[in-house]
Amino acid sequence: MRGRPMKFSQDWTKLGDRVFSTVRLHKGDSKFIPGEEVAVMAPTKRFSARVLISWDTKLGKVPMSFLEYDLDAKPGETRQSLMDKLGKLYGWLDPPEDDDNITIYLLERT
Repeated sequence: MRGRPMKFSQDWTKLGDRVFSTVRLHKGDSKFIPGEEVAVMAPTKRFSARVLISWDTKLGKVPMSFLEYDLDAKPGETRQSLMDKLGKLYGWLDPPEDDDNITIYLLERT
C-alpha cells in the first residue's frame, strides 16, 4: 500500500464503494491534494485510493443528505446529532459548528 495514511475510525459503508467521499475537520493536519495516492486505513479495511477532488468549505454549507451518507446516518438522526457524531469522531469535547472550516475529499479505490 502506497501513500500517506488516511485513517477512518470505523468500517464505514462508503468504504465499500469504488468512489467515496469523506469530510475532514482540520486542526493543523496537512491536507491531501488531488492526484495523491493515500493508504486508507479503517479497523478491518486497508486499501489504496487516489484523491480525485479536494475542496474547502464551511461545515454549515454541507447538505444534510451528504452528512447522512458520510456518517452512515440512522433513520431520524438530526443535523445536530450528526454534528455531535462528527465531533466525537475527532475526540472534541464540543461539537463542531456550522462556521468550522472543513475539507471534503472525493476518492477512488486504486
